[in-house]
Amino acid sequence: MPQLLQKELNYIVSSKFAWTPGVSLTVYAPNDSIFWTGTAGVSDIENRTNFVINQPFRIASVAKTFVAAAIFRLQEEGKLSVDDPISKYIAAYHDSILVADGYETAKITIRHCLNLTAGFYDYAFGTERTPSPYVPIVLANPQKQWTRTEVLEGIVKWGEPMWRPGEARFFGGDTEHLILGEIIENVTNLQLGDAFNQLLQLEKLGLVSTWQESIQPPKNNLPQVACYYKRVNYSMMNPTANLYSGGLISTTSDLSKFFYRLFNHDVFKEPATLELMLASTPLNGDDENYRLGVEVKTLYGNPVWGHMGMWDTYAYYFPANRAAIVVHFTDGGSDFLLKRIVSLLNEYQKQYE
Repeated sequence: MPQLLQKELNYIVSSKFAWTPGVSLTVYAPNDSIFWTGTAGVSDIENRTNFVINQPFRIASVAKTFVAAAIFRLQEEGKLSVDDPISKYIAAYHDSILVADGYETAKITIRHCLNLTAGFYDYAFGTERTPSPYVPIVLANPQKQWTRTEVLEGIVKWGEPMWRPGEARFFGGDTEHLILGEIIENVTNLQLGDAFNQLLQLEKLGLVSTWQESIQPPKNNLPQVACYYKRVNYSMMNPTANLYSGGLISTTSDLSKFFYRLFNHDVFKEPATLELMLASTPLNGDDENYRLGVEVKTLYGNPVWGHMGMWDTYAYYFPANRAAIVVHFTDGGSDFLLKRIVSLLNEYQKQYE
């Protein structure tokens, strides 16, 4: 199996797939005694540095699942309810900023934020009709240290509410998790990374290279994988540009353990909590495949649970295979490699049925 997996990595960074300069893969299927990590190619394009095992990277929106899991742990502890309004937990000044722009924060619930139905304008990219200037501003001054307040002020300056709460519409932006991050910090009186450690017991789950960038001390001394989007290097971007909705650094190995244990009842105290996290939301003609901090896909007729991130991270649990598969591309990611790995895993598992 290891040789077959490595062959797939080598193939995807070959000349035929020149758009993918480097990749890291972890397959975690403990029932089949599989816990394999491999790399191929380079972790940065300019210096052509070899991609090495356990090299850390910014996980971007994959942190949404961590945020959601932390919210659910707070609910299990009786410290909040996902049906509470966000106005109950965010700072009064932040609430006033949003209310002045027409956001009904007394009606927008934590649940609306978790399943991305709250109707917030997306501070990162905006909409097709009203694009956000956030990324150009960040690129023009990449070392600017942002505050959560500045980002919220940008939300109301750059765009308008997309709809009223309760309209059952979906939009996959980042603003909701900016607010959820504040709720977690305010309820726990901890920085977000420390709250993850306390609520999710990351070290107990076996995560040894996951931390909140610039807030917690690095847990891995290897250089970070460069952040590319369509060959533009965003690595110089100050961590605060994506800090308040997660800002996590991790590895494919750590993420595989987290997603495996999350979906095998090692994170929540009650089985019903995971059922709630995976519950669908009826929507008015929009994508119903986003749950509460979890993307749901179908591959070869079977459900797949997890999340992907801006910097080409794909972190998913495959219930039919009892396996977590995590891929991080230096650039140019796609789910092609996931499909190839699942095919290999299917063949391997059939041999031992």
